[in-house]
Amino acid sequence: MNGVRTMIRKSSWYLSKGKSAFCTFAVFVIAIATAAPAWPSDSSPSLESIPTRAELVQAVQRSSTNFKATASSSPSLLNPLIEFTSVNPDNRNVDRTGCNAHSASVPNAPQINCALGNLQSTNTVILIGDSNALMWTAGLDSFGFANQVKVIYLTHPGCSPWSRPWVPQAAIVSTSVSEAECGLWRKAAFAKAKSLNPKLIIPVGIDLSAPYSAPKGELEKALSSLVNSLGSSRTLFLEPPPKYPLISSSTGCASARPTSLNLCEMQRKNVSLNPVAIALKATSTKLKVPIVGTIDYFCGPVYCPIFVSVKSKTMLVYADGFHVTKIYSQLLGKSLDILRYIK
Repeated sequence: MNGVRTMIRKSSWYLSKGKSAFCTFAVFVIAIATAAPAWPSDSSPSLESIPTRAELVQAVQRSSTNFKATASSSPSLLNPLIEFTSVNPDNRNVDRTGCNAHSASVPNAPQINCALGNLQSTNTVILIGDSNALMWTAGLDSFGFANQVKVIYLTHPGCSPWSRPWVPQAAIVSTSVSEAECGLWRKAAFAKAKSLNPKLIIPVGIDLSAPYSAPKGELEKALSSLVNSLGSSRTLFLEPPPKYPLISSSTGCASARPTSLNLCEMQRKNVSLNPVAIALKATSTKLKVPIVGTIDYFCGPVYCPIFVSVKSKTMLVYADGFHVTKIYSQLLGKSLDILRYIK
């Protein structure tokens, strides 16, 4: 690779417009290809740049079998900031204040301020949840624009879409955010969502770390209660991506082993051990809630690569141990099998 230079880079993954809590992740010692910057190199991504499902799956499989990365061939590190540029040219430079909330309130008109995808469509999908829901906004934006679907998002860092009775109300679940605030926001978000009469509601969240992780069986119980309140025909689950514990995150591992990235990759068989993935699958089976599979977009037959090369560009998949980068999320738009559930 010509024009390669080694660079030390430290980035922060903000959960809103730079004023809220953030997760600072690893310092990388990694090679950057100056002759071929990673896509998108400008602020105007296009729908044509997003791979088809077949192209993405093939790219992941190819990347998962490439175990000889070296300092001179390591892929580019992308900026993992959560803000992204919509593939819809008419949906840029929009004031999205409150869509990713930092209080118990939600915007008065999220169908305008928090809309992604095709803004004129009457087929509406609403995404609700914590920062794990927020990471899907780029992918759902490109999905909606490609399939004439409006996607509205209501998110709050640290606040799962399901109730968590096992967490004390005074517990701080994210920076300066209590479970009591999450409960108030959750009530307001679902009330607003139901008033908009969407075709589908997609709840996305993550289990908290100890000491507030869900006791055995409680996540499934909470999900079942949520589905019963929404209706199984209007609820859709997304299979969560691989989850790396923060102490051994993919990014942290890559910074320590820039010449042996294969040692950092999770095995596909371990992805299903995620407590949320287990609870979603059980609830899906019990209440007949459809669940959209995503594992093939993150994992090959055996390994789940932390970098994927597609359309001659190389992307970092994970922003940290719990979130996918905005650029990689955006690449999933043509692969998410959601349209057939919109009736």
